[in-house]
Amino acid sequence: MNRIFITLLLLLPVMASAEAVTDKVACEQAVTTYDTEVCSRKEVVAAEISLDKYLAAARERYQDAEPILTALEQAQQSWLIYRQDHCLATYALWVGGSIRGIMMNHCLRQQTLQRTWQVWSTYLTFMDSTPPLLPEPLQ
Repeated sequence: MNRIFITLLLLLPVMASAEAVTDKVACEQAVTTYDTEVCSRKEVVAAEISLDKYLAAARERYQDAEPILTALEQAQQSWLIYRQDHCLATYALWVGGSIRGIMMNHCLRQQTLQRTWQVWSTYLTFMDSTPPLLPEPLQ
């Protein structure tokens, strides 16, 4: 129980609300820490949307293969826990610094991009010359 509470307290400053993510910050001209954090959170959200698209395609491809879907869902849940723990460790590295939220967002984005590529590589490509179901995502 304590760990969950502490995790939530740590995430509150960096988990931007829907309003902050859609804030009218000109990211190409961001100079303040706040603006940079809002923009980095927007990048996390975009990466998560992309991951959701690739996961949906994987689920659709294997909709009739229950063991594969179950394994995919279990792997995704495990990955979400790993991403949270790993990025909280990154957040802890920057304790006392105003950049810690930005660094956490960078970690979340990088982990999400890597997971998207893993989903694509494992579930949406073929062993032969058949084109993948979706284009190769950024890593």
